[in-house]
Amino acid sequence: MRKSVIISGPPAVGKTTVAKGLATEFNLKFLGGGDILKELAKEQGFQTDGDDWWDTSD
Repeated sequence: MRKSVIISGPPAVGKTTVAKGLATEFNLKFLGGGDILKELAKEQGFQTDGDDWWDTSD
């Protein structure tokens, strides 16, 4: 079974800093919110190469 650690909180309180530190200390894979969004988009068939992958023609 794959286990996850999720850290949440208001903006600018150090969530990413803490998460990266934990990942380093315990040899875990770090995924930020944008990374997760990108993986979900790939699963739905979106091409996520480049900085503008979220733009649509609408």
